[in-house]
Amino acid sequence: MTIGKKIIGGNAIVLVLLAIMAIVAFYSLDRVQVIYNRFLDVNERLVDGANELRFLAREQIARYRAILLYPDLQKQYGDQLVVNYRQFKETLERMRRLVLAKEGLDIVNEISALEAKLEQGEQRVIDLLQRGKRADALTLGIAEVRPLTQTLIEKINTLRERELKLEAEGRMDLAAQVNFFTLTMGIVLLLAVVTAVSIGFYLSRTITRQLRESISQLASSSSEILATTTQVAAGAAETAS
Repeated sequence: MTIGKKIIGGNAIVLVLLAIMAIVAFYSLDRVQVIYNRFLDVNERLVDGANELRFLAREQIARYRAILLYPDLQKQYGDQLVVNYRQFKETLERMRRLVLAKEGLDIVNEISALEAKLEQGEQRVIDLLQRGKRADALTLGIAEVRPLTQTLIEKINTLRERELKLEAEGRMDLAAQVNFFTLTMGIVLLLAVVTAVSIGFYLSRTITRQLRESISQLASSSSEILATTTQVAAGAAETAS
């Protein structure tokens, strides 16, 4: 193999290693991006949804109590309560579409069932108030609505804590992927450098050896030419004599 071919071959090997390093880098970046997108699009949105459910639940309780305290404003607070019911269901449905694990979906379904029971209980209390049975309404509210309200808040908090835990785990997973990517890139880069140095050392020794052989052959040829020239000169001198 000629010196030129060896140099080209060595450069080709280095280029292949660099290409492998680039492929590994792009793959690792893609994996990190997928995890990051999932972390943003799912976990944070579920945490926001849980916070929104907490706010809507407290707002629902406040309007329900306002109906009990201010009978003359029942129509106003009643309309707001209906809007609150709708917003709660819409938020819960958005979260249902985002939740992937069965455990999370079970909690969402439990919250939905509790909200339905709470809505029915509150409407029964309001109906009693509208019929002038305030004492019965208050008794029903204490016996049925209040426990449901507490259970609903606790269940929403459970969902929120679960999503916060998953969010923290997502951050740890993302950090682990970044560390793996950094380690992989370092190993591949080190391998490329070691290989490039080895190839350079090998080519240097090979080229030096070939140059020495060529110089030795050239010196030998020069000696033969000198000897031949000397013989020719001697012959010419004898002829002249």
